[in-house]
Parts: sequence; structure tokens; C-alpha cells
Amino acid sequence: MGASPSTLPTLTYKKNSVSPSATVVITPQDTSGEYSYFGDGPWVKSKPDWLNVVLTGTTPAKYSGEIKAATFKITVKESIANQKAKGNYNGRIAFLHKGVVGKLYYVYVSATLEIQETVVLKVTPNPLEFNVYNIGEIVPPAKFLTITSENSWTAHTGESWIILGSTTGSENGSIEVNVDVTDLTPGNYTGTIEIDDGKNRVTVQVILPVRGEIEPEEYLNITPSAFDLSEIFQEPPTKQKAIKVDSSESFTLTDNVGWLSYSAMSGGVGITSIVASTINTETLPIGTYPGTITIKTNSNVKTVSVLLRITLAEFSGIVSNGFYYADDRNNLVVTNAQDNSEVLINFTTEASSGQIRPYSKKAPYVENIATIEMGLETNRLLRPNPFLSTLNTRVFVPVAPLKMDFTVYDKIIGQSPLTKRSDFSNVQFINGRTPKTPGRLTYIPNKIAAIKDGLISFSFKSDSIPDSIDITGAVTTSLPISGLTGALFTCFIDLSDFTLNVGDKIKISCGPIEVDVQIKPNDYTRRRLIWLNEWQMPESFDFTGHFEIENPREVEETTIDREGQDYTKIIDISEPEEYSINTGNLYSQDELDWLMTILRSKLIYLEIEGEMIEVVCTTKKLSRFQTREFNKSYALSFKKASI
Repeated sequence: MGASPSTLPTLTYKKNSVSPSATVVITPQDTSGEYSYFGDGPWVKSKPDWLNVVLTGTTPAKYSGEIKAATFKITVKESIANQKAKGNYNGRIAFLHKGVVGKLYYVYVSATLEIQETVVLKVTPNPLEFNVYNIGEIVPPAKFLTITSENSWTAHTGESWIILGSTTGSENGSIEVNVDVTDLTPGNYTGTIEIDDGKNRVTVQVILPVRGEIEPEEYLNITPSAFDLSEIFQEPPTKQKAIKVDSSESFTLTDNVGWLSYSAMSGGVGITSIVASTINTETLPIGTYPGTITIKTNSNVKTVSVLLRITLAEFSGIVSNGFYYADDRNNLVVTNAQDNSEVLINFTTEASSGQIRPYSKKAPYVENIATIEMGLETNRLLRPNPFLSTLNTRVFVPVAPLKMDFTVYDKIIGQSPLTKRSDFSNVQFINGRTPKTPGRLTYIPNKIAAIKDGLISFSFKSDSIPDSIDITGAVTTSLPISGLTGALFTCFIDLSDFTLNVGDKIKISCGPIEVDVQIKPNDYTRRRLIWLNEWQMPESFDFTGHFEIENPREVEETTIDREGQDYTKIIDISEPEEYSINTGNLYSQDELDWLMTILRSKLIYLEIEGEMIEVVCTTKKLSRFQTREFNKSYALSFKKASI
């Protein structure tokens, strides 16, 4: 593993200002041969406490898709640097990764931090508390605010009972603060003084208790003293927080925000639980919103600090009980603000056999977003339900979707502890892409020509279970259906069940599918071909052209040396069956396009002597269009799948 650069330029940081930044690119150490990518990692193994190191991007290998480079952003950790003395600090960052054979590699990047002093606006004391004023007695003496700054500053208050001795100043100074008790009635008075030096602003809370007479000491306890809430951008508010008030007096509650409501705005003596609920947050932009809840009694004032975060949706792309097509390459997108973290997903997946398969996936957060491809395992785990034993008129379930339950966790890269984010359940996948016509999981044309003893097959997805197969035209009938479950269905119609003649027309309807069928003549004994389309649903076509079976001889030989002479020896002889069959006349371009899906099928069955035999299509292409061609028919070749 290498680092570029191996020594960072000096990071010059002035306290309480914006952090400088630098970038370093980490590449694998074992770059010989084809293994120029990380086996796992890289991780930040160690670093100076005054630096932040965040993964900001990865570069995939050209063919394998594995990570071959990782980019990290280096910044000053302001909370640490602000506490350090002026001067230069040296350190190094240690990165760690595994090679493709499991070996650990380290690389080090040197860093220098130069800290310069800055004077941040500071005002003390805060809060500014005056002695209790008993009406009719001496006014509390003046208080002084001490101001430390490197700039000119101004002071302002909006309270008539707070008197400022001065409202402007430069650099270090002080302000005399007095109170005007004229017309004040008994109670607790709170106000603020704002000090602003152009770069920073400090709000000082001023407290003045006013008494009409000497009262016994009272108490007011609030739990919690601070809390955070988060809501999703442009979505309805959902969060709540309980506030426990333990008071020896009646109390009232107020706040300075517009995004909280309360189960009660006041309470009596004893313990009271008030529920704070978020409101009106769907109109707020993304960001953080601080606020204060103030609880007052006649004798005391307490505040609760609250922080609201408006963030983007934490999860997108996949939802519980959702239905997805695996070849759409669906993504689960997760957001997180934690540095150097990754998302871990533990799956429990029910495959076609009913077997529960546990496994995991993980992905790093890049700029606070992690993306995980979902459902690609469907092609490996999902198998169609058996159907060849009954090729008569019926409706059945061709495949049970892959069902996933999974839990999403966050974790720090290179560490073991997990933080649970969310559970997802009953997420369903089948193979293929989203069909062009919603719910239509077949390529059969809307109009076809078929022989009178042919088999019509089509499949569909429907939220409602079909209850009949309806046929109109030369034959009119309705065939009831029962005992079905799920949302995926295949309809078989054996035309030999009905009395049909060449030229007859019928319309077959089931679920959302309608197929117009015209009976065509045939010159040869039909040969039935059934193949699975991209959704693992059966398609059926009856060939009416010439059919031929061949048994070619395949010989495996080797050459051996015997006393200086080469001899050829036969190791094995096999006689695979090969088939050639003509479609018979095709009557439309749509029928040809339908048959061309055979070339993309992974599972094909051909009827040989009344038995459906698994075969492999050896035809590589079909001519889709040719000028001056009026009668279309095509020869297809197959070989037996097992010898």
C-alpha cells in the first residue's frame, strides 16, 4: 500500500477559525499481477488526536469492481486544537489494509500542525445573577460583565429593567449592569444582553428574583436538561420526548421555537410528565435548529436546551413488503454523519426450497452516503416451481419470490461494536427486469396463430387472485379457478380441450392478460417447446415444421509416446443427441420477436416421443427481417442437455 503524498503540507490553524484541509490517496501494497486491489480496508489504524481523517471516495478496478484506491480528507479537529498551546505539533497517520491473500499492510503519512492563537469573544459571568430584591428594600448593587476580544464590540438588551453602563467598546473591557426595579411585581425576571464583536456573538442571561416578602426556600428540578430530536426533510413530524418536572410550586412552560408542542403548558406541585412533540418540521430546510424551553415558578427558573436536526431520508430505494425485479439493480441508500464508518446488513433470506440462508453485506459511507446493491443473489437462489407433469388447462404459481428479512447496522471501520439502525421485512425479489407493461410477465403477442391442439401459456403479476379463465369467440366458456395464493400466476390453456377448426378465432382472458388466437393449419405432427423467460415463467410454442434427430459421434483422444513412436489412444466416446426443427409458418413479426426470446433462455424443454426433454439451444441468431420475404419459417437446432 502506498500513500500520495507521504508527507502532508503543514496545516496552519488559527484557533476557533475554519480548519485547513489536505487530501491523501491510499493504494494497495501488493500490486503484482492481477491483484492490484484491496482485500479489505483500508482503515485508519491510528492518528494524532488533533486530526480528522475521513474517507471521501474510492476508485474501482477496471474489470473486477474491487477497490484499488481510497481517498481520505485530512482536517484539523478544532475541539482539540482549540485547547492546545500555540506552536508546532508533529505526528503521523497509520493506515492499514489486507491484501487479497489476507496479509496486513501498513503505510504512514507524516503531518505537521501549526497552531496560532486567536482571541475569541468571551463574556463573564454568564448567567449574570442579581441578588434577590425585596420590594421596598435596597436595590441590588451593580454587576459587571468582563469582555475579552481582539475586535471592537457592541452590547444590546431588549429589557427595560436592564440598564447598561456602556454599549460599545474595543478589545478587552467591561460593562456595568444595573437593574431598574420600578413597577416590578413579585416574580422571577429573566432577560438577555447580546455582545457582538463582528465575528462572534455571546448572549448573556440576566436573572433578577423579586420578592414581596421573605418566602421559604422552594425547589424546581427538570429532567433532562437537554435533548436532541431529528426529523426527515419534507416528511411529517413523528418525534416525541418526555420532560419530567419536579416542583414545590406551580409552574408554567414557554419556549422560543415554533416546532414543538406540549401535552401541557403548566403544572402543579409534585412530579409532572410533559410530552414534547415535533410539529411543522416538514417546511424546514435541512440543517440544525437550537432552542430553549423555559420552566418558571414563583421562586425558580430552569431551562432545557433542545436541538432539532432536519436530515435527508435515512433510507431510500428499498421498503419493507416491497416487490422488486432483481435485474433492475436495486439499491438501498443509507445516510449517516459518523466519520470513518460503514454500513453492515445481516440477511435472513428464504429461498425457493424454503431453506433459510443467513449472510451479510457491507459498504463504506462515502460523503455520508452508503449504497448497497440488493437482490443480485436472486439468480443464484431462486428456482421455479415444477410444472411439466401437468400440461393441461390450469392456472398455477410458477415461482415463489425470494423473501428477505434484514437488519441494518452502523459500525466504525476496523472496530467490532454495532449500532442498530432499522429492520426490514418481507422484501421480495424475482429475476428479470421491470416489464414494459406493468404486471405482464410474458412475451406472447396479443394476437397469435396456433394449431387446434396447441398449448397457450402466459404469466402475470396481480395483486388480486384470478378466479376464472374466460374464453369467447368460436368457443364461449368460463373456467373457475381456486386454491391459488401469492401474486404471480401462469395460465395454461390446452386448445385440444375445445372443439376448434382451422380459421376459428377465440379470445382468452385471465387476470390482466388478453390473447386473441386464430387456429392455423399444420402439415406435420406438432413438436412442443417450452422455455423459461427472464422472469422464470414458462412460454410455450408448438412447432409444425420438419423435425430431425441426429446422433453424432464425439471422440476424446490422446497421444502417448511408446519407444520413441507416437500412438493415438481413444479415451472416451460419447454420442450426444442433436435436434433440428422447423417452426412452420409464422404469421406476424410479433410472433418472430416472441420466439427470439428462446435464444436468451437458460432452461428449455423439447417434446421428444411424448416426453419433455431438457435441451440447449445451439442456434446463435435468427434473421429478424429480410426484404421480399413473405412466408416466414425458421429452423432451430438443439442438443440434449445431459448425455
